[in-house]
Parts: sequence; C-alpha cells; structure tokens
Amino acid sequence: MSKAFDVVDHDILLNKLESYDIRGNVLKWFVSYLSERKHLVEIEYENIEERTSFRSSTEDVKKGVPQGSILGPLLFILFINDLSQYIKHGKFINFADDANIAVFGSTIEEMEQKIIDSGNDMKNWCDRNS
Repeated sequence: MSKAFDVVDHDILLNKLESYDIRGNVLKWFVSYLSERKHLVEIEYENIEERTSFRSSTEDVKKGVPQGSILGPLLFILFINDLSQYIKHGKFINFADDANIAVFGSTIEEMEQKIIDSGNDMKNWCDRNS
C-alpha cells in the first residue's frame, strides 16, 4: 500500500477512535486537529540570473493524517488496527507504519492460494475503509 498515510478517511478514522472509547472533549480535539487543514505546493527554481517561485492554489485536505507529526503515525496505526481481523488466510504483522502478511503452508500451491486469499482479504478491508 503506497501513500497510505494520504488516504486515511477522516470520518472513518473518527468512528474508529470512538470505537476505542475516545469520546467527549478528546474526540472533539481530534475532530479539530483533522478539520480545516489546507495544503499547497511551492517550488523554487534558482539559476545564476534569477530566482523563480511557483505556488499552487490552496486546497482543503479531506483525507490523510498529518505526516511529520507525532500523531500522524499513531492515527494511522489506529486506523489500520482492525486490518488483522480481516486477514483470515495469513498472519498479519504490524510494526509502526510497516505491515506484512505471512502465509504458511505444506505446498507451494497451498501457499499461493493463501497469498491470493490474503490479497482478497486486504482488498475487502480497503474497500470497506475507502
């Protein structure tokens, strides 16, 4: 999964935080933390004669967790924490923002099928979590 931090759906994340009994003012703080964020891209180019800067328009951030923050990785881990419940054909191993699925079998064919099934399990989780 590439760019996974960028696609975390805020509403789904907030629902998951509630399911972990994060409620009241603490939940409101997370709502505030994720709301009304904006981003832009600025590129500076410098040559011998001049310096030029290009800046995009400002856009609302509707998905993703802030990267480069202490909370970004924590929120991502809380978001994917239930993924292990979907993996029925392998062992889900998660450490920080690195996740792996290990499969075991007696034959290559059995392992190949478990890999396919685990991929389908993961796809089902991704579909359910946008």
